[in-house]
Amino acid sequence: ESRVPAVAPIDPGAAFAWNGVAWSGNAAIASSVLDGLIALRPGDFADGMKVEAAWQAVRDAYTRRGYLDVKLTAAPKFDDAAKRVTYTAAITEGPQYSMGKLVLSGLSIEGERRIRAAWKIAPGAIFDQSVYQEFLDRGIREAFAGLPFHYEKIGRFLQRDPKTATVDVLLDFQ
Repeated sequence: ESRVPAVAPIDPGAAFAWNGVAWSGNAAIASSVLDGLIALRPGDFADGMKVEAAWQAVRDAYTRRGYLDVKLTAAPKFDDAAKRVTYTAAITEGPQYSMGKLVLSGLSIEGERRIRAAWKIAPGAIFDQSVYQEFLDRGIREAFAGLPFHYEKIGRFLQRDPKTATVDVLLDFQ
């Protein structure tokens, strides 16, 4: 085996400072609230990982309010002279979903009773995706506390209906 070292010079370019976001399309959440979700402050180094985390925090805020189809398109505008970057973020909110049906399969009668009792989103209430995720992460396990259960995996699916703005939660215990 022979190896040949390859050397490639890298010029990282200038470091840019964060200069904020100009929001558009956001009717459900005020721009000031969205600004508060961003950990970066004007003058901070515009770290790409923190910028991506900011966009995810905005998406999460929308999905907690039932906007499961939210789309965020962010575009940077660089000011080379001032070494600052300002983003324009266009939001397409989509419908605000409410809870439809909780459909369960593969459970005993007692297992189904426990899961339904532990489920926290009432029919017709705004669908909070973080509550759904928390239920998958901990709620199911807590619902079965003290009860022997025999499932290896859970099939899960959110069936969205944009026409009625409802989402049915389908859980298949296998």
